Amino acid sequence: MPQDIESALCSDLGSAIRENFEFAEVTRPLDELHPWEAWRFVIDLTKEFGRVIDPCCCCASTTMQGAFEVMEANDRWTEAVKASVRLYPS
Repeated sequence: MPQDIESALCSDLGSAIRENFEFAEVTRPLDELHPWEAWRFVIDLTKEFGRVIDPCCCCASTTMQGAFEVMEANDRWTEAVKASVRLYPS
């Protein structure tokens, strides 16, 4: 396991990250990402927002803050997909 992921899972946020990963498996197609990038995606959102943002939640985009969070989560998803393709081409 890469050091950055291991450190995050052993940090104070470790249990939240694990819970958020389980939620992300339901709300996002994590199998499209390399496993390390899937963990990094969840770790980034947990550090930034404390949770994984559900892009399909109708209440998520009803406020300016919610719309911003959905936009940020989608941007980070795109970056995770790009990293998966670039770093793990097979």
